Amino acid sequence: MLDTTFYILAVLMTTMAILVVTVKNLLHAALALVSTLFLSAALYIMLHSEFVAIAQLMVYVGGVVIFMIFSILLTTRLGEKEEKPGLFTIVTALVSSVLFFFILNKGISGELSTKENLPEQTANIREFGIRLMTTELGGFIVPFEIISILLLSALVGAIVIAKKDKKGSA
Repeated sequence: MLDTTFYILAVLMTTMAILVVTVKNLLHAALALVSTLFLSAALYIMLHSEFVAIAQLMVYVGGVVIFMIFSILLTTRLGEKEEKPGLFTIVTALVSSVLFFFILNKGISGELSTKENLPEQTANIREFGIRLMTTELGGFIVPFEIISILLLSALVGAIVIAKKDKKGSA
């Protein structure tokens, strides 16, 4: 039963990931990305990594993708013609995709990492959460807040850019 569930999730996630890069409408691509991230969270739950699944949903689905959807809706000019990518853009995308595939393949096969690089101890969820939210040395609350300010300023910038001019003035 577990194998069947995995294969169903894998097929759905692969389909959604392909839709992310092939759909012409940016909003539809963002919604396919949300589906892909939800399905990957389901795979994390199958691996008994509930914290990673919750972080996946909160950070990526709850933050980044919703931010992308707002940006798309605010900056898209409806009715304008879309530019088609040039040959250089297509070749660059293909080369970088192939390079990424080979690097990912090497990493999965274990050729880029060794057992010596892995930490000897594992932390529980409580220790991990405390480290994320502490202001002491080794804590991550300051980078977390800086990223939230950066995302907020990018959203405000998107609103300013998307704002339509009245009578030619800003």
